[in-house]
Amino acid sequence: MADPESEKESKSFFDSLTKSEKMLVILRDELYESSWDLMLKDLNSRLKGEPFIFKLADRIDSDIKCIDKIKSFEKKKNVNMGDFINLKSEGLSQ
Repeated sequence: MADPESEKESKSFFDSLTKSEKMLVILRDELYESSWDLMLKDLNSRLKGEPFIFKLADRIDSDIKCIDKIKSFEKKKNVNMGDFINLKSEGLSQ
């Protein structure tokens, strides 16, 4: 990560994500080799009725919007939200 101010802003952005949005970051990292593009391709294929890899959610349009929001922030700040994931503290793991 670049400078302390950028890291603080990135952590603040991450903390503002909903549990569902954080889960998308985890799924991206675990199932799609940390690639938003692969994940979006998979979701869009599902919307079009084409073969898809994983059944992630019934709210595909909502997931795509969340991905676009997170992906845009990551690109703008040159960060990876996956770096902020702590499954236990986020309540996403037992």
